[in-house]
Amino acid sequence: MTDIPNVGIGDTVTLIGQDGEESIDVYELKARSKTTIGYVLAAISQRPLRVYKEFDKI
Repeated sequence: MTDIPNVGIGDTVTLIGQDGEESIDVYELKARSKTTIGYVLAAISQRPLRVYKEFDKI
C-alpha cells in the first residue's frame, strides 16, 4: 500500500472482484504480484470482511 497515494488505514480496498467499472481477478493479482495463485490466496491469512453487493445493494 505504500506505493499508492492517499491510501490509509480504514480505507476500503478491493483485492479480488469488481468496484464500479474496475475489476481484478485472482489471475491478474497473481501476475501483478509475480507469484503463484496459491501464494496469493494464502497471503490473505486473516479472514477479511467480505461485502457482497447485488444490484447496488449490500
